[in-house]
Amino acid sequence: MSGSSSREVEVSVIMPSLRPQLVQQRIRDYAATSADISYELVVVSPFEVKGANVKHVPEGEPKGTIYATNLGYQHSSGKIIVYTSDDVRPLPHALSNMARFLKRFPAPFVSSFRMLTPDQREREQSSAYDLLYACWGALTRESIEKLGGLFDPIYRSYWADPDLSMRAWTHGGMVRVCPDAWLAFEGAEDDVKSKNMSQSHNQDMEAFLERWHKQFGNGVPPGWPLINRQIPLSAMWYSVEGLLATSKGYLSVPHPAGAEICLQLALERFPNLSSHDETWLQLGKVLHQQGKLEEASRALEKAVEIRPKNGFAWKLLGVNRLLLKNREEAEPALRQALEILSDDGEVMISLGWCLLEKGDFRSAFHLLQQGTEKKPEEIAGWSGLAICAKDQNQKQIFQKAYARACAIDRDHPSLASLHETASR
Repeated sequence: MSGSSSREVEVSVIMPSLRPQLVQQRIRDYAATSADISYELVVVSPFEVKGANVKHVPEGEPKGTIYATNLGYQHSSGKIIVYTSDDVRPLPHALSNMARFLKRFPAPFVSSFRMLTPDQREREQSSAYDLLYACWGALTRESIEKLGGLFDPIYRSYWADPDLSMRAWTHGGMVRVCPDAWLAFEGAEDDVKSKNMSQSHNQDMEAFLERWHKQFGNGVPPGWPLINRQIPLSAMWYSVEGLLATSKGYLSVPHPAGAEICLQLALERFPNLSSHDETWLQLGKVLHQQGKLEEASRALEKAVEIRPKNGFAWKLLGVNRLLLKNREEAEPALRQALEILSDDGEVMISLGWCLLEKGDFRSAFHLLQQGTEKKPEEIAGWSGLAICAKDQNQKQIFQKAYARACAIDRDHPSLASLHETASR
């Protein structure tokens, strides 16, 4: 590597290029802004390149940006990989700030740089299917390995960056914007870009849609506006609206751990949110989904303390307490929920089970009958009703409830005690 130091390389910046003048400018830019971290600039090009911290990877006949980026990755040595282009320049401490940010999150994790436009405005971030993706981004080698590689070679010059981010989302990872790592976008418009666009843009877009649209398209016809939406800065992750919106995005994947991080950050950065019952309800939901039942209960207790008429918070609090085997406190929470959500079959079934476990089969029987009418797809309603019908010697209702439960899932644990009775 020309002009290299003896320090171990922490960051590899991979930059394919067909433009010699821009490459020389970028070499100077990285040298001027990145003295606080050990980096290498991996330039993949058909022309020779030399300079400070430069590792040149010769490319014979150009085969597209994606091929060149992957070739650069194969020759890189840094723990952190930055994928970029020759028409963006780093601002001071971009690499070191990004490196610190990446260390906060487990793999797989992809981070996007913040971007300045030529007129010194912040450039909006992009999303595919309303999920943030990193156009110019960074990730660790560990993340790349967990995602099966950097850019997928099915693409030539476009759409590999949103594809990488979508793989992170669907492999239990996340994508976030680093708040203090900036690049400046200069957007070179020349024959190189025009040729890339004409050769592969539409073909690459079709490959992206073929892979992701069935899962995330929600019945909407495929097309450019759906998979390349700009995220308004007012709704970015570092605003209160963005944190709450992003938490919902994580839940749609689903990725409750990511949603929890966003909600905890929102409460930390915007203290006024702690007086909103819906914030605590959402936090309770994502904690509940992760099995963090005691933490979920504390969040839900705050929600009902702020707004005692929040029926959904009472409902989840009751279910949570029931799972914690705390029937004495589960019952009043579920009764509060039923008082507010008087037509909710799930509340009826949960309260029915609470009473069943308490030994009040008569009261449980009536609640479970009503609950199964409202929510006939819930196996817990039918299995509970069968248990109560057995106790009440209601043979006809027992056979019906048992049959309905078995049709949903014969091996469900709640049916274990009923199989022998049904076979008589």
